[in-house]
Amino acid sequence: MLETGPADFLTPAAEPAPPANHMSAGDPAWSDALCAARLFAAAPAAIGGIHVIARASPVRNRWLEAARALLPKDTEVKRITPAVSAGRLTGGIDIAATLAGGTPVHETGLLETVTGGCLIVAMAERVTPGTAGIIARAHDTAPGFGIIALDENDGDEDHTLPGAIADRLGLRVRLDGIAIRDALSDMSATLLPDEGAIRSVAIPDPLAETIVAVAAMLRGASMRAPAQAMLAARILAASAGRSETSPEDVATALRLTCGAMIEAPAEEAESGSADTESEDDTPPREERQHDQPDTPDRDPETDPAFDPDQLKELAIAATQGAKLDLDLFHQANMTRTRAQSAAGKSGAVRQGARRGRPAGLVARPPFPGARPNVVATLRTAAPWQMIRRKARGLPAWTPGEPLSVRPSDFRYVRYAHNTESTAIFAVDASGSTALERLGEAKGCVELLLADCYVRRDQVALVAFRGDGAEVLLEPTRSLVRAKRSLTALPGGGPTPLAAGLGQALDLADRARRRGQSPLIVLLTDGKGNVALDGTQDRQAARADAQEMARHAALLGVRSVIIDIARRPRDTARTLADAMHADYVTLPRADAGAMSGIVADYLKAPR
Repeated sequence: MLETGPADFLTPAAEPAPPANHMSAGDPAWSDALCAARLFAAAPAAIGGIHVIARASPVRNRWLEAARALLPKDTEVKRITPAVSAGRLTGGIDIAATLAGGTPVHETGLLETVTGGCLIVAMAERVTPGTAGIIARAHDTAPGFGIIALDENDGDEDHTLPGAIADRLGLRVRLDGIAIRDALSDMSATLLPDEGAIRSVAIPDPLAETIVAVAAMLRGASMRAPAQAMLAARILAASAGRSETSPEDVATALRLTCGAMIEAPAEEAESGSADTESEDDTPPREERQHDQPDTPDRDPETDPAFDPDQLKELAIAATQGAKLDLDLFHQANMTRTRAQSAAGKSGAVRQGARRGRPAGLVARPPFPGARPNVVATLRTAAPWQMIRRKARGLPAWTPGEPLSVRPSDFRYVRYAHNTESTAIFAVDASGSTALERLGEAKGCVELLLADCYVRRDQVALVAFRGDGAEVLLEPTRSLVRAKRSLTALPGGGPTPLAAGLGQALDLADRARRRGQSPLIVLLTDGKGNVALDGTQDRQAARADAQEMARHAALLGVRSVIIDIARRPRDTARTLADAMHADYVTLPRADAGAMSGIVADYLKAPR
């Protein structure tokens, strides 16, 4: 059994004389990481895996070495990258063996070879949903395997750990910020509890209720979270040689599985100093652990170790902080409530492309002139050779003879290509907004233009005032040209809203023809008073604007309308409803607030 208890991982520097197998660490985060490695090594498949948030570094390499050292020597460890193909993971038809034997012979997939072992997923934040689903299905098939997902996400919302994998990982650690001098470990004397010892550990009902409550608050509706936290608490108790979990075990388990920042109860110093009482007048931890018999016959209502006030504080503390960045690994499971989603940093994913990332095999040509994939076609035709030869009255196939390949056997590679995003800013420069909001609108557009330039997206600028609309900036990546055009943006005059929408839709249609993903950002108060024919008629201008909005809805152009009026009314909202656009009202927003709203649309995963 382990000589160190869970308190060593909560406060690694609290013990004056660490045991022989104590993992020296000057950073509590590193101590937590080593504790997570121990929990994972004790039950890799049962606890699911570890979500490691860290860039490639010597610290991460040292942690991986420590985690591998804890696993049994005969454990199969495989490492994959996001570029791995589905056929490599699941296996396929062995062409030579199938032709030689006359019956389908399947190759062993990589996931079959790692059964019962450990799968390391490098750059896990870039794994496609399809690959994540294959890994998750294999993980759920008994006896399963443990997963170490190396997440190098630097805050990019377009690349997050897929929910199919994130939900199955019971442990989460962050290694960024740990100094290499603190990343010290000695696994030579580490002993892990066996499966029988873990199962024999009991969890008192009050602690079990606390685990379920905290897991529900911090990890949503996932039913795996409470089970993973309970298993971690059992492993910690079994490692310390106890037959029942303690509040310290639960605190450590919740911190590593759910990110709950819960501190262990203060320990009484061994130097003989005066005893101190806690704020809730509960006895110190040593008195509760040693004076009370460690048996499952405790009464939660009378035993101070299960004081309801203490358990209540445990749950409250879990919601007040998180040791890990919870938002990072919850983003994979978050769903957006916007009516339409925008393209990400790399634009929308276009299917049927002639180039890009391979996205699977299909039986029909994904585009005109596509050539069949020879290996995939032979794998499809190989199992049918015996049947086809018998139907023609021919003997069994022998090496050197031609194969019978039919058009139904052809398989084609399907590519997924990320298109560029084109942000089209249509700015109301009329007199109704020129004096109040035009300055803020200019600042907002400048900030967005700089943001789009960083993401290598294209931007366009349309200003409408007077009798019509003018394209001040064609779609471009030049930040200098964009700023120069924006500086020259005039203001004042009537509001030709319909003409501005028409110019924006024309630019969006041209962007689509070039294979780009357009996004129209309309900054207006919705009060048009100039019709398309140039006449100043509010009724005709409103009808023309509604007609252009309905046209945009039929075309399916992604758009967002920002009402920049000081006192928003229903005019802009009605226009957004007809356009099927998202409506945002910012009566007191500045340029930074408006640019933040639009930037969220540009960064949103499609």
